[in-house]
Amino acid sequence: MRRIALIILGTAVLAAPLSAAGSASAARLPKGCVPKPHGRCAKANLSGRRLSGRNLTGIDLSGAKLTGANLAFADLAGATLKGATLFGANVSGANLAEANLTGARATGANLRGTILTGAGLTAVNLRKASLHGAYLSGAFLHGTNLSAADLRTADLTFANLSGANLAAAIVNDADLSNANLSGANLSGASFIGPFLALAQFSRVDLSGANLSYSDAVGTILSGANLSNANLSGADLQLASFINTSLYRATALGAVFGGAVFSNAICPDGTNSSSHNPQTCSGHGF
Repeated sequence: MRRIALIILGTAVLAAPLSAAGSASAARLPKGCVPKPHGRCAKANLSGRRLSGRNLTGIDLSGAKLTGANLAFADLAGATLKGATLFGANVSGANLAEANLTGARATGANLRGTILTGAGLTAVNLRKASLHGAYLSGAFLHGTNLSAADLRTADLTFANLSGANLAAAIVNDADLSNANLSGANLSGASFIGPFLALAQFSRVDLSGANLSYSDAVGTILSGANLSNANLSGADLQLASFINTSLYRATALGAVFGGAVFSNAICPDGTNSSSHNPQTCSGHGF
């Protein structure tokens, strides 16, 4: 039975049909899409949906619209979200282990404490996203946009961040040991107190970055641009500074025991190879 709206005009009462199409479509799931394990919801519009705590393991959400959706603490392990839109979505505490998010757009999304171990995050846009305390061990983030993202205390051990954009990102107290950041843009990023042991920073732009009090023992910084960077209090023992620019960098209280300097530009503008032994100690450090 159709609902009838009563429109009162003066003393006359007229019956008119009330269209509920807008509210009905908002409440109805897209045809064929059932949010369940291994469900098929590719290209579905799930914007604003409440899917928190759901078991969605292996679901296909490729190309889906999830803007403003609530996926907090949902289990999305092994799910496919290639090209999905997650602007401002709440994915905090969710399990996205081994999920495929290649090319997804998640600007400003909340992924605080989210499990992303082994996830495919190539070319994902996570600009200004919150990944505070997220688990990204072994994740593939090649070419990912993490500019101005919050990565404080995140686990990025063995993660591949080669070519990623972390300009102005906050990576304080994060664990990036054994991570690969070759060719990444880290200009203006904050790396206060992170664990960087054995991480690869080859050809990385760290100009103006703050790496104070970081644990960077054995870190590879060959070809990196560290001009105007803050290395104060950092532990850089056994680090590699081959073809590295340290021009005008500051390193008050930093430790460089066993570090290798070769053809490096020292803070005072001199070349480490012109010194005997090859070092930047006493030349701005």
